Amino acid sequence: MKGKNFASLLLNSTLIVGLVAVSNSFASVSIDEDMAVDKIVVIERQVFVSEITPELAKDRGQFIENSTAANYSEEFCLAQNIFFEASVDNLAGMAAVANTVLNRVESEDYPNTICGVIHQGVRDANGNMVRHRCQFSWYCDGKADHVPDSENWERAKRVAWDIIHTNEYRGLAEGATHYHATYVDPRWASHEDMSEVGQIGKHIFYRWDA
Repeated sequence: MKGKNFASLLLNSTLIVGLVAVSNSFASVSIDEDMAVDKIVVIERQVFVSEITPELAKDRGQFIENSTAANYSEEFCLAQNIFFEASVDNLAGMAAVANTVLNRVESEDYPNTICGVIHQGVRDANGNMVRHRCQFSWYCDGKADHVPDSENWERAKRVAWDIIHTNEYRGLAEGATHYHATYVDPRWASHEDMSEVGQIGKHIFYRWDA
């Protein structure tokens, strides 16, 4: 692991289940398989959960039913990113990807909206995205961004709404602002100011400590 270890807890998959499992009747994600984590996960603080009130539960249901509604643009952007980046990952992996986006939103080095962070990249003179020059590759890989109806898309929507509105899963990935899949080794990961946080699901997470 690069850099200093700023984590306050080292958790195995059993403890993660206890921290991030949905504890109310509105939960619909299976925990047994979704929460399996291959390695010890480093987090910066205990994950906390806000109570889902009847009003929040109604809003959650409306988003899941009609995620493209104009008033859910931020939730939809985050759900898209979770789906395209981690749809085959476990629940902890999906939540860690979502955390990375929110960590960037909170940083002065990135746009201050979820959609702004996810859509960040190089544009040509006409304002079109330059292929393969985006922060999140799926957004400018030249492929259609249509999300097919699937259980993975339903999971992505639930994680996106929950982490935005209830802070559920918030705190995973120790403030990470970068990640890459376990099967690649990008050049930026070896930068001296990049501190490796650890592996969560199918990605390795990093924090920029410049």
